[in-house]
Amino acid sequence: MGLTQSQLGKRALGSETDKSRISAIERGKVPNPHESTIKAIAEVLQISDDEIENCRYPDEAVVPKQVLDSLAARFGFSNPDADVDLKLSYLHKASEDLRALQERVEELDKNNTDLGETENRANEALAVGNFELADRELGILEVVQENNRTIREISKQAKIRFERGKTALLALDFPLAMQHFSVAADYFSAFDINRAAQTAYDAGNVMNKHGVRYGVDLLENAIAIANQSEGIWTKKANLRKWATVKNLSGTIFLDHAMRRQGSDKDELLQKAIGEFDLSLSFRESVHDACWAMVKNNLGVAYRERSKEEAGAAKKASLQKSYTATADALSVLKKPTNPEWWASANFNMGYTQQLRAVAVGGAEGLLFAREAEKHLNRCQKVFKRGNYATQWAQANGIAALVYGFKSGVTTDDRDDLLRIARSKIDGAIEAIDPALAPYLLKEAQLRKQSLS
Repeated sequence: MGLTQSQLGKRALGSETDKSRISAIERGKVPNPHESTIKAIAEVLQISDDEIENCRYPDEAVVPKQVLDSLAARFGFSNPDADVDLKLSYLHKASEDLRALQERVEELDKNNTDLGETENRANEALAVGNFELADRELGILEVVQENNRTIREISKQAKIRFERGKTALLALDFPLAMQHFSVAADYFSAFDINRAAQTAYDAGNVMNKHGVRYGVDLLENAIAIANQSEGIWTKKANLRKWATVKNLSGTIFLDHAMRRQGSDKDELLQKAIGEFDLSLSFRESVHDACWAMVKNNLGVAYRERSKEEAGAAKKASLQKSYTATADALSVLKKPTNPEWWASANFNMGYTQQLRAVAVGGAEGLLFAREAEKHLNRCQKVFKRGNYATQWAQANGIAALVYGFKSGVTTDDRDDLLRIARSKIDGAIEAIDPALAPYLLKEAQLRKQSLS
């Protein structure tokens, strides 16, 4: 540090040159004089080395007293009689503690967006000494961190419970499976209601697929767990998710209807169509892939209803099935949604096969050719190696198409029957009886119809 003006002013001046040099320093032209300048002045004014050293480190505080008191008070120092050294020492230690605190805050989980933003606000408050705001932000951090830790633990427990539910399904203990799935969803209810709803939704889907695969009636259980998610994703609270649950409920009613007969089947199909219509009601102007799959499901429902009808009513239901499925295919594309596209083509092929039978004769052959075209398309995605079950289903319907054609034409009847039997044999061979016993039984019945 250079000499202070007050101490330079206490000495008598020497020569005019010296006076000029000193005057320049006092006027601020040399705010931080070189060491040689200081030595020259010291010789003229006869300033000792000790006095120069004292000038370098003056006793007076550089920070004005009012500022120093304000800083000390902001950091919690409340002794008004403390001297400058004590206040400076306190502030020095407080600054070390502050930096240590900021470092600990920075060590929090920055991968979490909520934590990162709150952490930044806490550090900004600390940097300007706004400790009340910093405390509030750190309190938020504490709650978020604790909730994240708790949710991680809850997620592990819920996953274990969910797996226990699937194990209970395999053991045919359906009430126990329902209990496990419900508990898995309830784990999240106090922390994340969307996770609770999603878990219930997933459970309903798993139960329904298990029922389809093994031909088991899990209607009440699957609907009950799906309704548990709908109780959270209400139409008012989350319209899009509500529509998704409606589609799931419709699918559950539809899948169970396909395994029933008579009035029971008709009642479930009506419920399925009603749920699909509700799901579509909020998507009137949104023709996306999800809308297309609900349309596809609606087409399946009308197709299944046609099986219980005759005459004009049957043709009307098949026309509705065709229209809904065509709507789906107008949106779904193989490059972007290959599985859904293949599924819609399968359903279109199945609908056209039923229309061929309903119309019969030469007109029916036109529908049969359309059915064959769509079934071939779906098998471009549903190959036997990766989608054995779907491939087998497509082959099963294709067998019916060739069986119909063999009954209409006479020239190549034997060849058509041979192709039909080959396709149904391939379907039976591809179906794993342990994974899809109900579909295997259905394929075997179709083979009998070709005899």
